[in-house]
Amino acid sequence: MLLSIPRASLQWLAVLTLVFGYGCGGGGGGSSPTEPPLPSPQAPPPAQVAVLRSASLQGANGHRTEGTAQVARLGDQHSLELLENFRTDPQVLELRLCRDDRCRGEFLRVAPLARTQGSQSYSLPNDGSVYAYVVVWCIPFQVPIGVGELR
Repeated sequence: MLLSIPRASLQWLAVLTLVFGYGCGGGGGGSSPTEPPLPSPQAPPPAQVAVLRSASLQGANGHRTEGTAQVARLGDQHSLELLENFRTDPQVLELRLCRDDRCRGEFLRVAPLARTQGSQSYSLPNDGSVYAYVVVWCIPFQVPIGVGELR
């Protein structure tokens, strides 16, 4: 008795045989063929934070401010970082980048100050290279209470 197997079924059987091995014996010789291992995907190296400039903050107008501020770059993003040693008097404050230590003329309003101590990070629209000073600004009295020259 002859079995009639459709031609499409035979083609699929041939494909499956090629994909999964050469039948029960695995291609002869008693061992199955091995393929070289695929290379492991490599993660890109972690991006490094580059400190572009930094400033040592000091009090102004009778107020206490201390610590370190730095302009940093991570990839194509820039930020103003206040380090763990940052401390200032409690007021309604904001951070500014200014051309002079009194913040006269053009300045960049970075953000309201989140906390009066400890490390903080604030996003910048660019590297702030046109500004020479980091200023902790008292909003109610419109005076700087902390200043540091960026170098």
